[in-house]
Amino acid sequence: MRVRFAPVFSCLGALFAAAAFLGALPYCWSLIKSATPAFLYIGIAAILALVSIKLPRRVVPFAVMLGLVALALRLGWVLNASLPPTPDDDYGYYRDVSLSCLQGDWTGLIYTYYPWGYFLYLYALGRLFGPSLLLPLVANAIIGSATTILVYAVARRFCEERNARLAGAIYALWPGVIYWSAVFCTEIPHLLFLLAALLSLLVGLDAKRRSGLYLVAGGVLAGLAELIRPVSPLLLLPFVLYAGTRGNPQIESGDGAQKKAGWRRAALALGAYLICLTSLLIAKSVVTGYPNFSTSQTLGANLASGLNWETRGAFSVEDGRIWYSEDPREANRRGIQVALGHLKAMWGHNWWQMPALAVLKFQRIWSVESCGYYASSQGLTDEQEKQHWLPIYRDPLVAIGQFFHALVLALAALGFWRTRRSAGLALLGCILISFALLHTVIEVDDRYHFAAQSLLAVAAACACAAKKNSHEFHESHETQI
Repeated sequence: MRVRFAPVFSCLGALFAAAAFLGALPYCWSLIKSATPAFLYIGIAAILALVSIKLPRRVVPFAVMLGLVALALRLGWVLNASLPPTPDDDYGYYRDVSLSCLQGDWTGLIYTYYPWGYFLYLYALGRLFGPSLLLPLVANAIIGSATTILVYAVARRFCEERNARLAGAIYALWPGVIYWSAVFCTEIPHLLFLLAALLSLLVGLDAKRRSGLYLVAGGVLAGLAELIRPVSPLLLLPFVLYAGTRGNPQIESGDGAQKKAGWRRAALALGAYLICLTSLLIAKSVVTGYPNFSTSQTLGANLASGLNWETRGAFSVEDGRIWYSEDPREANRRGIQVALGHLKAMWGHNWWQMPALAVLKFQRIWSVESCGYYASSQGLTDEQEKQHWLPIYRDPLVAIGQFFHALVLALAALGFWRTRRSAGLALLGCILISFALLHTVIEVDDRYHFAAQSLLAVAAACACAAKKNSHEFHESHETQI
């Protein structure tokens, strides 16, 4: 893929964001009675974003200020909205297993169906600071602040300074992202590792010295992210394609040599990822005495739910029983069998359900922004719901998140289009399309777009690029994707 194909991926990114925006409009309309606080919040956010680009162009002070603003918003939400997770959902399960580990019972961790990195993260917090329901949520706020700085840093690899600042401001102020701070969830620490991996990989491509060190670090960070949420290949595979076709412009011995150097760099990052992940899985199997070389046993059940027409690709209680009725190592095989059964049923009787299911799932995961609020408030009892401020202001809070999300999607579509010759944005478009394609077959929930929101913030910021700068990344990096 040479330069002339870069617009294809940017245009796909624009089409993706535009389709998600159109899917969000019905949800915005359903909340129109609560639109006033949403427009007020968006207005304040716009003023703060504009102020951010007018500040002196000093990178470190701005990054510190951005991190402090993000921390204040997330910490404020945690201290006012955090509730104990209910025992019958994922969030309560994370808490209960980690508490059991602190008490010396590792059975839940050894035989868990979920990736075990998050349990170890919660265990480490408990060992260092003592068991607490509030501590992991405060850690969420701190990690969210660091992630916001990473969004700014990643954006600086793709666009000029003012657009990078806008990307950081958008992410810092994104209500749907802030709401998740008060939830025991894997998404927040996972995204920290994933963005750190992306930044390290991008720096490694442009570094004149120690390039290999950055690429190896990026692969290792992606491996650690995989132990928390198993989606790192959705970042690494587009990056491998990007790095290989881009080549190494620092080599002056011809296009062929540049391409070979690019593929070597891609292989180095991918190899570091595979070695890191394999080593950790082997170590866990040896230490626990329970041979299991998969990061997660939920893929089969996710496929079964994702191809279930009755639940429109959302979680199916019946298919979810696969997790609990089978040996963890057999769960994926059984789930795949059930998923193929769903697929054959649709293909044999109502083939139109297959494309219809893909469209409905796309709208569910990319166009809705309410899961963070509901996850924050689901620990309330019936009596508490009458008094707690979260359910009282439910509609305004959900509307703020939904309208902000829709605006970012619209800006992201414009950003991809305006910078369609930028190979950097083409890389982001390729990553987003990878996420979208995966979720056409696996279970969907609107929280599953959390990792992609950081990339959408960068694309949205590029909507404000001046015409003369819209190809800046393409020109300055001599890219060949």
